[in-house]
Amino acid sequence: MTDPEIIIIGSGPAGCSTALHLVAQSPAWCDRVLVLEAKHHPRAKLCGGGVTVFGLQVLRGLGLTLEVPHVRINEALFRMQRRTLKVRGQPVLAVVDRSDLDAWLVDEVRTHGVRVAEDSPVLAVEPSSSEVTVRTSARDYHPKAVVLASGSRGLDFVAWGAGEAAIGPQRVARAVESFASPGPDAVFTDPPSVEFDFSPLVRGRHGYSWRFPTPGGVQPRHNLGFFDTRQYATRRAPDLKAGLETYAARAGMRNLEPIRGCPVRLYSPLARLSAPRLLLVGDAAGVDPLFGEGIGASLAYGQVAAQEIERARNVGDYRFAGFTARVRAGDLGDYLGLRWVFARLIYGLAPLPGFTLLAWAIARLIAPGYRPRLA
Repeated sequence: MTDPEIIIIGSGPAGCSTALHLVAQSPAWCDRVLVLEAKHHPRAKLCGGGVTVFGLQVLRGLGLTLEVPHVRINEALFRMQRRTLKVRGQPVLAVVDRSDLDAWLVDEVRTHGVRVAEDSPVLAVEPSSSEVTVRTSARDYHPKAVVLASGSRGLDFVAWGAGEAAIGPQRVARAVESFASPGPDAVFTDPPSVEFDFSPLVRGRHGYSWRFPTPGGVQPRHNLGFFDTRQYATRRAPDLKAGLETYAARAGMRNLEPIRGCPVRLYSPLARLSAPRLLLVGDAAGVDPLFGEGIGASLAYGQVAAQEIERARNVGDYRFAGFTARVRAGDLGDYLGLRWVFARLIYGLAPLPGFTLLAWAIARLIAPGYRPRLA
């Protein structure tokens, strides 16, 4: 079997978006790309499932609309203790089951003629000056370049040479999540809304709790989570499990399912997102530092990565030296960069006396003018 020119490791939103954008640029990419997926779809994935307007617009650019069950959310509630701020949009976001979303995207990739090899975990990635060796249990591949789209642990199997500088964001946040059903005391809006509770800031934690209604099912079910940015990594880490249990009880939820956790790499404009013959996209490159949201950003990473690969092939140079700068300079960099600034301000200054009240007052002034809409 001839080696593909490009291997994409991971078939989540970032990997599938990269493949779909390559084919959109030229159908010839169908025969040049291979997507490797460690598991088999549909597969479980820790994720709140919120697809922002930014992500929906990337899908629309590919000629796609969500074809999986989802909850359209036109209102988001931001809470700080007893205070509530409402943000409305058309929509604010759509909530999906992540396993359904990923399986649908993989079907779209295959429909567009790109090969996807499931049950193909990667053992090692060994870059060199002329090619990359990708080792799997079945065989070794020797593509010209690799797109690492395999999540927050995507760099773990890269075999770096001596003295090579690390790439990717260095700050790793944490998130835990679970599912629960509303109890008799729970009060929700109709149509449904999502909730972001920043009350943990008042208690010295650098994150928030969330509640998303989930699609499908006979009984109402909600995804609950707790996101901790680890703004001060040297401080004692809060007990996220206990924090989520407290939040669930306060929200009137019951039948809390087992709580699971995962690391979350946060985008930084200071991080390098490429190395010779390697591109980072999605969680490996870093997600929204303010909310930890990854789906919309991951879809957008795929668009920038596809443009970079096309450029590299045209000039015969796979060093990808300009990729990080092009991410920063484009819509994705604006989207993530603004959230990086707000995250540093909000989570960094939250311990100062009176800052949370000041931030809340500013948010009340800004919120009425912020109305996301899918054009």
